[in-house]
Amino acid sequence: MTDPIKPPWTPEQVDALNRFQRLGVFHPFTCPDPHDGADRALVATRDGWVCCHCDYRQDWAHSSMLDAPRLGAPGGTQSPLRDLILHIDRVARYHIAYPQAADALKHLRDHLSALAFCEETNQRQAGDASAPAYRR
Repeated sequence: MTDPIKPPWTPEQVDALNRFQRLGVFHPFTCPDPHDGADRALVATRDGWVCCHCDYRQDWAHSSMLDAPRLGAPGGTQSPLRDLILHIDRVARYHIAYPQAADALKHLRDHLSALAFCEETNQRQAGDASAPAYRR
């Protein structure tokens, strides 16, 4: 792909790498352990990639991952809701110990994803139609 980059990574780089992991366009970096079907995608931190389920670490990334496209809104910009969704993912991954709380966050995330999709679609349609494509 491109030249590898090594940690420590800046907060901006960490956010860009995590955004790349969740784009769904490319296969994410994953832990080699199956973890009984749990999400194996690694999470970028200042000190490198980590697995949320075990001690697996990775100390490099492709530099092109920092320039990952922002999907959704016109011009390749991302809805602020998408950034909120990424933050919810980080909170759920590191700070939620109770299944009920994790379910509530997942439910909130699903609603925010639908709302972000509607807003991004409306922004794309703004120049082409007088009425919004989706209403809240």
